[in-house]
Amino acid sequence: MTKKFDSFNKTINRLAYKFGGSITTYESSKIVILPVPYDGTTSYLPGTRFGPQEIINASRFLEFYDMEEEFGPYENIIFTDDEIETSKNNPKDVIMDVKYLVSKILNDGKFPVILGGEHSISLGPILSFLETKKKFTVIQFDAHTDLREEYENTAYSHASIARRILEYTDLIQIGIRSSSKEEMEFIKKHNKPTILKALDFSLDKLYKILKNAQDNIYITLDVDVFDPSIIPSVGTPEPGGLTFRDISDALKLINCSKNVIGIDFVELAPIPGLIHPNFTISKLIYRFIGFLLKKAEKNGRYSSI
Repeated sequence: MTKKFDSFNKTINRLAYKFGGSITTYESSKIVILPVPYDGTTSYLPGTRFGPQEIINASRFLEFYDMEEEFGPYENIIFTDDEIETSKNNPKDVIMDVKYLVSKILNDGKFPVILGGEHSISLGPILSFLETKKKFTVIQFDAHTDLREEYENTAYSHASIARRILEYTDLIQIGIRSSSKEEMEFIKKHNKPTILKALDFSLDKLYKILKNAQDNIYITLDVDVFDPSIIPSVGTPEPGGLTFRDISDALKLINCSKNVIGIDFVELAPIPGLIHPNFTISKLIYRFIGFLLKKAEKNGRYSSI
């Protein structure tokens, strides 16, 4: 048996378990995918810790030419880092680990794309960008306001991420359709964050809101912003959400109007055997990277950092 296979010289192509199947080195990359498999504060359905793995797996089967954008030179651009080994004991420890790793990515002049995991991890990259001393606005795509001071005995819950963000910078929320009475009272009292509800969504309204935002934008995208008929694989589904077209066009508008400095995609909780949500999110990420690269080719840079 051994001799038989020793003489078998056929070359077999193997698709790497990396985003898009890319085996680009870190040194030559311009985009770094950072997987963070964490769901320690999940309050309804667990499983977001499997989100990064399934997004990366689905991305390996993308068509790498974007027919709509008529663009696709993504080879030797994207590096996929190893998953972070996350602690289940303290969400703040995970946040600080993400902060450290994103800071390294920024210091190396690369653009970070973080894959969650639950929404609490988004504070990590935001803290990294704060250290750059550049002013920026956070844009949050989400079904929920996430403005609780704390939830289930922690201020670092996925349900408190927007409250934590507002302690540091301005916040725009897109696609909102669920909030508690206490959160609505907070919004009315402080007149923030700026909210574009799912019911009121249009690109014209988003464009007007962007006029009052900082030039630099960090995006955090909770995939439950989608209508659950499109993405049912989330821990806290909410009917009445946005479509793939709504979100793709919104990301394109933000990228064209502003300088996007980083992004995360969080809260995918894969359902075994149901692959279209995983593929849809990987397609959205890939399309967003295309938006970045088309703009970068024109401007000659990939990040403001």
